[in-house]
Amino acid sequence: MEANRFRESKVVSTVALTEVVLDTSFAIKMTSEPMASFDRIGVLGKTSFIVLEDVLRELDNISRRNGLRARQAKAALQYVNQLKTVEVKGRGSCDEKILRYAVEKHVPVATLDGELRRKLRKAGIIVITMRGREVYVEGV
Repeated sequence: MEANRFRESKVVSTVALTEVVLDTSFAIKMTSEPMASFDRIGVLGKTSFIVLEDVLRELDNISRRNGLRARQAKAALQYVNQLKTVEVKGRGSCDEKILRYAVEKHVPVATLDGELRRKLRKAGIIVITMRGREVYVEGV
C-alpha cells in the first residue's frame, strides 16, 4: 500500500526557464555556422531564446537582398519565426530596444555587436557572445 502512494504521486518541475534575447547578428551566426561549446550557456540553467519584432524586421530586410548574407538571414528568419516574439514599444533602434527590454526584464542577451555588448555589460546584463566558433557567457 505504501508503494502505491508513491507511484500515484506526480512530480512537478519548478525549474524556471531563462529567456535569452537573440539579436540579429547572433541569430545569423548561430544558424549559418557550427558552434563549439554552445553548452556553456548551461550555466544559466534551462534557456529559451526569444526575439524582438525589430530583429524579425531586420532579418527580413537583409533576406530581401542578394548574396550570402541574404541567404544566411533567410535561414535565421526560418529559425527565429519559431521562437517567442516580443514587441517593445517606443522609439529607438533595434539595439536600443534590446537593451531596454533586457534591463527591464533582467534577461541575458546573445549578441556579437561590440557596442551593444558593452552597454549591456555596463547595465549588469549577462551577455552570450562568440569568438570564432566558441560561445562565451559574460557576466555570470
